Amino acid sequence: MEDRTLAHRRRLESFPADRDAFEALAAALAEAEQWGEWARLYEERLALMRDTDDAEALRWALAACYLDRLDAPAKAEGHLRLLLARSPRHREALEALHRVYASEERWPEAARVAARLAESVPAEEASAWWLRSAEAHARQGEAEAAIEA
Repeated sequence: MEDRTLAHRRRLESFPADRDAFEALAAALAEAEQWGEWARLYEERLALMRDTDDAEALRWALAACYLDRLDAPAKAEGHLRLLLARSPRHREALEALHRVYASEERWPEAARVAARLAESVPAEEASAWWLRSAEAHARQGEAEAAIEA
């Protein structure tokens, strides 16, 4: 595994824009569960990219890795915010950001994100997000806001 990873890394160092080398190295690192190195690779790749759909997909994958694999919610939050600046209704990013805020007991932010989700999901799912918004308001002691939500 190390030989293969090293070969892909050398190729990528020689040709930073080589998509095949990037994808092969990313796959090798994921297979070896070297998530810190994987995240560093994605950070480097994003630094080379313009704000495109490809960059959006990489940013989402990186945010999910920081949140789910590396237990780094602050890093995940930064990428989620950047992603949402480009795609304000990116459902998975909004849900992940809500998860970050709720886990850190940042109730005002959790309430706002839950309300954004309630306004953007299908009608049959909206009530669950309105309820989460109300719960977040209630946890921060805003009974009136909770009733309105």
